[in-house]
Amino acid sequence: MPVRRYYERKPLIRLFLRSVDFVTDGLVWLFSKKRTSSFTEPSKILLLTFGHLGDTLVFSYILPLIRTKYPNSIIDVVASSWCDPIWKRNPHIRQVIHVDHLICNRRPIPFWKKVLIHWQTSLKAIRQLRQEVYDLSLDIRYADPTSHFLLPFLSVQKSIGMGTRRFGGLLDAEYFVPERGSTFHHLAVSMPLFHELGLDIRLESLKPIFYFQETGLEALTPKLGFPVADQPFVLLFPETGMEEKNMPVAFWQRLLENLLNETKLAVILCGQNNQSSRIFENDELKPFRNRLIDAVGKLTIEDIATLAKRARLAISLDSFPAHFSGIWCPVLSFYKKNGTGFEFFPIGNQPVIIIHDHVNSRGATLPRPGFESIFVDELDQKSTQRLISQKIHQLNSLSLSL
Repeated sequence: MPVRRYYERKPLIRLFLRSVDFVTDGLVWLFSKKRTSSFTEPSKILLLTFGHLGDTLVFSYILPLIRTKYPNSIIDVVASSWCDPIWKRNPHIRQVIHVDHLICNRRPIPFWKKVLIHWQTSLKAIRQLRQEVYDLSLDIRYADPTSHFLLPFLSVQKSIGMGTRRFGGLLDAEYFVPERGSTFHHLAVSMPLFHELGLDIRLESLKPIFYFQETGLEALTPKLGFPVADQPFVLLFPETGMEEKNMPVAFWQRLLENLLNETKLAVILCGQNNQSSRIFENDELKPFRNRLIDAVGKLTIEDIATLAKRARLAISLDSFPAHFSGIWCPVLSFYKKNGTGFEFFPIGNQPVIIIHDHVNSRGATLPRPGFESIFVDELDQKSTQRLISQKIHQLNSLSLSL
C-alpha cells in the first residue's frame, strides 16, 4: 500500500491540493489534540460516501459484515439524497443524513443552485451530526469529493479514510492510493481501511446484496405494456452518467439485430434519457417489434431488481447497472478506453463478462467465479460484434443452468 499522498500531474491542481494539505496539516498540528481510541465494540459507527449510485451500492456490501462483527453497534450513513434507493430498506442502518455535494450533483440545474444545495445540506448535516458522538467514521472514497471537510465539526474518536483529495491531515488513520498509471481495483485499495474496522474482506468472497420489496412480474405489465412473465428477456442498459463512456446508437442497433435474429429473447430497454429510445428506431428491427419493450423512464430501482431476478442476462456499460444487475443475473458489460477500466470492474454473484478496449486494464481480471475480461482493439467494430454475439449465447446458456 502506498505510504504518501499522491497528487495530480496537472500543475495547477497539484499546487492547489498541496496548498490545502499544507494548511490543514499545520492547523491540525497546532490545535488538534491526540485522540485515543480504545474499544472492543464501537457503540456508534458513521459511514460517509458522496458517490453516485454505483459507488454507494458497492459500499453498502460491507454493511452485513459490519453488523456481523459488531451486532450491537448503531450505524449512521452520510450520503447524497439521490442514493436513497440504495439505503431505503437496508436493515443495518439507523438513519441516512444527506449532503448533496456540488461536484457529484448531475441534476440539470444551474451551477449556483448546486452550490446553494451543497451549502444548505452540509449545514443541516453538521447540525444533526453534532448531536452525536461516534467511535468510528469511515469514508473509502479517494476521488473527489471526500467527506473529510466535515470532520472538524463532528465528535469522532477515530476517523478512517483516504488522504488523496485534500484534508487528509484531519484523519486519524490516513491511507493512500497508487499513483496514476497503476492498475488497481477500487475495493482492493480499500482493504486496509476495512482492516481498521477489524474486517477481513476479500474480493473473491464478498457477497453483493441489495434489500428491496419484490413484486411479481405481473405487477409490472401495466408499466411495460407487455406480459413480461410470458417470455424470456434481456435487460439492456445503454446509458452512463458520463457521455464519453456511452456507445453510439448504431452500436446498439447492430447488437440488437444480431441478438433478435439469433435468439427468441425479448429486450427490455432501461434508462432515464429519452434519447435512448432512438435505439429502437431502426428499419432492421421492425420485424421484431413484438419483442422490443421500451421501458425508458418507467422503472424504479426496485422494479429493475425484480426484473433482474428473472432476466436471462443484462447488457450494460461502465455504470451502475453493471454492478446492480450482477447481483441476480449474468452480465455482459462494455468498458470504453476513456472510462474507468479495471478500477471499477463489477463484482457480481452471477457470471460477469467484460469486453473492453481499456489499454491499462489489458490482462486484468477479478478472482470471482464466472468472471471473464476480454480486451479488444476497438469496441465499435464488426469483429467485436461477432464476439458479443458469442458471449450473449454463452451467458444465455449459463442462465438456463443456474
